[in-house]
Amino acid sequence: MRILIADDHILIRAGLKQLIESLGDYEVVGEASTGSSTVRHIEDDLPDVLLLDISMPDGNGLDILKEIRRRWPELKILMLSMHSDMAHVKTALANGANGFLVKDSAPAELGLALDTVMRDQTFLSPRVSESVVGALVGQNGQDSEYDKLSPRQQQILDLMAEGYATKEIANHLDLSVKTVETHRSRMMETLGLNRGQELLRFALKHHRSTVSSGL
Repeated sequence: MRILIADDHILIRAGLKQLIESLGDYEVVGEASTGSSTVRHIEDDLPDVLLLDISMPDGNGLDILKEIRRRWPELKILMLSMHSDMAHVKTALANGANGFLVKDSAPAELGLALDTVMRDQTFLSPRVSESVVGALVGQNGQDSEYDKLSPRQQQILDLMAEGYATKEIANHLDLSVKTVETHRSRMMETLGLNRGQELLRFALKHHRSTVSSGL
């Protein structure tokens, strides 16, 4: 899938490009630093997904979003922002965004966000506050699902959300790889999940604190 990155910070674009290309299924076909250049790149490069910063030097990204959605109704648009407040999220979705990704999210969240919008589903960054998520999608009782897990399973879940592989989690918690895999299987049974990606999505949504500072 073809990706266009629109952000006025060179380092942000470079980091996103590296992460996207590491996913394997996506290709960065262009980069833009302003709203006007974003429109030109869409015309020239015909991307499948646009990563659009909410703050652009020549205008509000939310206003640019409205124009892009009007001209390219089939384009998947994932908003990028340092802000996760209700106003920004609601306006982005109302203006036609397919998702909202907070810039300080875990690296694994980017791939999940891209996969989600390509399936015609709406993605909301787990770093968006629980009150925002609850107000937008009517979810209740999320913490009760998390609390079904043992403290050790919650530790593993938090490390998964921070992007660490099974072997790294095992080393950090002084466990065997097999033990970590067993915990993963039991978590999926407890939560009624069938695939590893579903467990990762749950981990990102319920991530509470940094437990990997010594990793």
